[in-house]
Amino acid sequence: MQTSLTITKSWRQTVVLLVAGFLAVLWGAVVWNYQRSENDRINDSRQETAFLALLYAKHAAARFSEVDRALQDLRKTWVNRPLDMKADTKEWGDSLGKAVLQIAIINADGFLAYSTLGMGDKPVDLTDREHFKVHLENLTDKLFVSRPVKGRRSEKWSIQLTRPIFNKEKFVGVIVLSVDPQYFADFYQEGSLQKGGRATIVRDTGERMVMNREFEQYIGTSIDVSRYTRPHSPLRGSFRAFSQLDGLEYLYSYVRLPTYGLTVAIGYSLAETLGPVRSDQLRILIAAVVVTLLVLLLALQFLRALKNQETAQKALLQSQRRLKARDTLLEELSENVPGVIYQYQWFPDGSTSYPFVSKGVEAVLNLTPAQVYSKPGLVFGRVHPDDREAMAASIAESASTLEPWKLEFRVKQEQELRWVAGLSQPKKLDDGTIVWNGFASDVTASKKTTVALQRANEELQTFSYSVSHDLRSPLSTIGGFSALLGKKLTGDDNEKARHYLSRIQLAVTQMDRLIVDLLTLAQVARSTLKHEVVDLSALASHVANNLQTRQPERQVALHIEMGLKVRGDLGLLRAVLENLLGNAWKYSAKQAEAEIHVGQQVDAAGNQVFFVRDNGVGFDMAYSGKLFQPFERLHTPAEFAGNGVGLATVNRIIGRHGGRIWAESAPGQGATFFFTLS
Repeated sequence: MQTSLTITKSWRQTVVLLVAGFLAVLWGAVVWNYQRSENDRINDSRQETAFLALLYAKHAAARFSEVDRALQDLRKTWVNRPLDMKADTKEWGDSLGKAVLQIAIINADGFLAYSTLGMGDKPVDLTDREHFKVHLENLTDKLFVSRPVKGRRSEKWSIQLTRPIFNKEKFVGVIVLSVDPQYFADFYQEGSLQKGGRATIVRDTGERMVMNREFEQYIGTSIDVSRYTRPHSPLRGSFRAFSQLDGLEYLYSYVRLPTYGLTVAIGYSLAETLGPVRSDQLRILIAAVVVTLLVLLLALQFLRALKNQETAQKALLQSQRRLKARDTLLEELSENVPGVIYQYQWFPDGSTSYPFVSKGVEAVLNLTPAQVYSKPGLVFGRVHPDDREAMAASIAESASTLEPWKLEFRVKQEQELRWVAGLSQPKKLDDGTIVWNGFASDVTASKKTTVALQRANEELQTFSYSVSHDLRSPLSTIGGFSALLGKKLTGDDNEKARHYLSRIQLAVTQMDRLIVDLLTLAQVARSTLKHEVVDLSALASHVANNLQTRQPERQVALHIEMGLKVRGDLGLLRAVLENLLGNAWKYSAKQAEAEIHVGQQVDAAGNQVFFVRDNGVGFDMAYSGKLFQPFERLHTPAEFAGNGVGLATVNRIIGRHGGRIWAESAPGQGATFFFTLS
């Protein structure tokens, strides 16, 4: 009987440990999945708002820059050729389109001297306007952006962009170009903002210049802008804050435009952002509660059966049968849970064992439970060589701190690499043995889905904002008719018109090239990969020959290593080499003896690494984080032509091939771009 009681006590302890371990793993997985889902959603929204803030900021800066050029051009006309004022203001008004409400001149006494809306019967006194006072008090030639004002006659809101007018260094007035804030609000409202998203332009003095929602209610009102304007504030950033308008918490991203004293901010409601995630997690929580109740019910029944063994031998036999039935039921339950439930032991002498492994190990690791029981080392052997060191270190750390073990790692399953997420709770026994009760599942599909969604979002955002209105067709029309118009202009009197036409044609060319590059970037994420053996050496030679043909006057020493072969998509890999070799060719143009090398090397793990190296101008590694971002450039257009899309395209192609790309450089010492392919 004593032996029977001892056996019963031992079984009770085992059941409690198994149930506790199972529930710890189950609820640990639920909590971990909830936190990860929220963080992933917030990070996605942060990237989206940051992208939109940058896009809208570039749009606003481009528009204000064009307005400033108009101000400087028109004030010259006012001083030197006043009779041409009407024609020139009409020309600029047509160029700037709906963004402009009025072009006006205020004389040195503060009275309206000229207006595209007409002068009226009575003199208009504007001495109380902010933009007139600023220029009167500070006689320096600076662009000034006023707070929003409501026209006395038009009853419309406008933003005044102004510059002072001097005649032989004497202040003679102010030129004013009234910009319609509704133009920007409409542009933002038509964009792909989240439902309820906020797009705002704020002046450094706190006034809201533009609001995409409830425009009339909030334009001109003030907010606290210390976050943007305090010393050493970054020009771009993201933060979470409660809105002063509705009291809800928002995720904001902003981009400062210090040249104009403005900040563009995009805000997404966290309640709307996290709504779908929380709905999904509620269903997972309900399922976890059901499983927990079922496991506890089974455990209670199991323990009750063990207690009955103490009454009689017959009851003991009957309880043993029940125990077997409960074991079968628990095993069936573990088989129906996606993944592997296991118990792992690490003994003081360094040996290991798996007292329990569910049949899910067959799907996750392609091993049977019997193989794991007999040879525990087979599990470690399935782990990808690059991840084994991290796994060993994480297990050792969990054993030392008794903190939960959690790791995502790759496993080799026949010819395929799979991702597995593991989570377990350690416990130290009296003899020093560490026991982990854990759960592992195949998360390959989730990994692929996450990567695919992120790339699809980036591609869709860039594509929808750049090509959604079929920009190339009207550009071709503008370029063609401007060329025809140029042929019709003869004589010296048309010099200014020819100048304008040349600027139009240059802008059309630049815009067309940008659209082509954006389409290429979008196509990379959408095209289907066709894997085949690709001779990188031959491909690089072909690209280099094309570069030399286009610029036969260049003397460049090309060194291309032979025998560089990989498996990948021929068309996409050609685009990689065209961009990398094109950059090497471009940025080495100022060298008297330019050199470009294409080759390969082997890293510490024995992986094949390809590189393209040049002896050109190089760059500061402090800014390397910008290299592979769209529209980011480390050199000005005056130094080297380009639009900042090429390396972003390369990065996306390499990523689709399962590889990575990075660069090493220093100013004046050339640059080397390394990349791997899976």
